[in-house]
Amino acid sequence: MLFELRKNIGIRVSNPCELQLGDVIYTPLYGIWRHYGIITEKHPSGEYTVRSVHLMVPQPVDLALSRFSAGNEIYKVDYSGELSGHEAAANALEIKKWKYNLFTNNCEHFVRKAHGLSNTSHQVTLTASALLAGTMAVAILRRRFPSA
Repeated sequence: MLFELRKNIGIRVSNPCELQLGDVIYTPLYGIWRHYGIITEKHPSGEYTVRSVHLMVPQPVDLALSRFSAGNEIYKVDYSGELSGHEAAANALEIKKWKYNLFTNNCEHFVRKAHGLSNTSHQVTLTASALLAGTMAVAILRRRFPSA
């Protein structure tokens, strides 16, 4: 799990021309979360199509890379599994419906599914772990220093 979390950190994309079909990218979302997508097409103009999922839309959405990033930094994440980038991109394009759920079926689950990987979301796991650790710390402090 630790190795997979390290791979999940991502590398800033300084030159989008280096992206390939099947690459998993993300942009920061509210400073602590990430919005994930997968490169599914490269156009002759040099623009890319990114497929992702959203809370308010019942099917995957295809956006130009510039629209997906909305001016934010873009990071590439290594989600290499058994599938080639072309196969992962094809899988993403085959998904026509998506029942979005922040905890069990979000954009990170979507890109992992396209790559044939397990249905997990590291950002959900880390957020839940942080909340649990914070709750435990508060409980310990309250027990150790009870109010008068």
